[in-house]
Amino acid sequence: MTDSSPVVSIGVPRVFLSGVANGVGTSSIALGIGTALKKRKVTVSVGCVGSDLIQATRYRRITGTLTHSLDRWMLSKEQLREGVARLSSGAELLLFEGAGGLFDRSLEGSSVQNDGELANHLKAPVILILDARGWGESIAAQIFGFLKLYQGVKIAGVIANRVDDEAHGLRLKDAILQLQGPEFLGAVPFSEALEKETRAVAADENPSLLKRGHAAAAAELAERYIDLEAVKKIASEAKPFEVSKILLSSRSRACRVAVADDMAFHLTYQSNLDLLRREGAELVAFSPLMDRKLPSNVRAVYLPGGFPNLYASELSANRQMHQALRQFVDGGGVLYAEGSSLGFLARTMTLNSGTSLEMAGILPGDATLFSAKLGKRIPVEVKSVRQSVFTRAGERFRGYRDPMFVYRSSEISEPLFELSPQQGEGSFDGVAPKPNILSTTLHPLWSSNPITARNFIDSVLQPKSETV
Repeated sequence: MTDSSPVVSIGVPRVFLSGVANGVGTSSIALGIGTALKKRKVTVSVGCVGSDLIQATRYRRITGTLTHSLDRWMLSKEQLREGVARLSSGAELLLFEGAGGLFDRSLEGSSVQNDGELANHLKAPVILILDARGWGESIAAQIFGFLKLYQGVKIAGVIANRVDDEAHGLRLKDAILQLQGPEFLGAVPFSEALEKETRAVAADENPSLLKRGHAAAAAELAERYIDLEAVKKIASEAKPFEVSKILLSSRSRACRVAVADDMAFHLTYQSNLDLLRREGAELVAFSPLMDRKLPSNVRAVYLPGGFPNLYASELSANRQMHQALRQFVDGGGVLYAEGSSLGFLARTMTLNSGTSLEMAGILPGDATLFSAKLGKRIPVEVKSVRQSVFTRAGERFRGYRDPMFVYRSSEISEPLFELSPQQGEGSFDGVAPKPNILSTTLHPLWSSNPITARNFIDSVLQPKSETV
């Protein structure tokens, strides 16, 4: 960004929650604070470090506001700031949930190396979270090490999680306050109720759905044991940062895009949707589970990933939606599907039980359930081999792959995307039976190359005779 570039200053209060290590309860603390602040009528938007769409979806449904995935490997420093700038729209406080320990290194090739560097880049003070089990006054030495290792990182507060009792919490508080550094914000006791709710979420077949018991248990602990006013004060001390005004400018409204959002389809990056709006799309929600037709006057349909396997019978029975989608693409409408939504577009979906159900039949092949749950996300850099509805040949973007279905078809088609995973051999992805249709097992992060969103809208706006 040059000095002469028009810029906008982002000054929304914000705070970065990060742990001393993985597994200390950062997610539960962040969930509790976010939910408790919402109960106090504070409009909170959340940034989740990494690519966990399930966690981001939970926050979106609990807070009712935007939630962005801030992936240090997929996004450049400028793109990370741009995402936070969009996230700040309408927010009174931004809450960032870190990944792992504050100074744990990211994947090789990441634009930002750890949570501490990202917090600095976003000019956000840090609240450090520790698992208090087994610690006494010696905890001061651990916190002292965090304060001295990278002194440029502002650690403004400490929360002790899973303390034994009130006396244990006071011992830790006295030890940390003697450092005359970060403020002690609370001692949260171990909660069997919260642990039970956390285990229930982990065991659920559809873990991205809102679990009110989980959020309520986390919020109750935050309200009773964390100084929320002090958290807000620390957030207010965040320094403004600047982003290019051009990055946030929007085109005039050009078309309507139907986006699936229900129990079966909901896993996508919020920034993908934001970029579509920026390029002139009016987004309207619909449910392939419940609706019998598409919203009126839409030029494109966006099917996010999710858990269609859990609702296979209902999706198979909704023949009116199958017909509506087929008529839509036959008329030249653009259809884009990512992740597990491939299973819905195939001719049939075969479940682990061996049951095979008829689906929309827009793709010429059949889908077989490979994994009923999303597994280890594989980060990939993707090169477009040929033109698709959101790429031109040779363009690159980043995302992750976590295929839920194996797709087989007797029809031979040329590959669309060449993948370069972090480890192992590259492979190909993408099914496009017509130029106006694209289904991919990938979850692309369009912010990694924002031209993808403009390409998509350009594909939607071009004459129908050119798309089929």
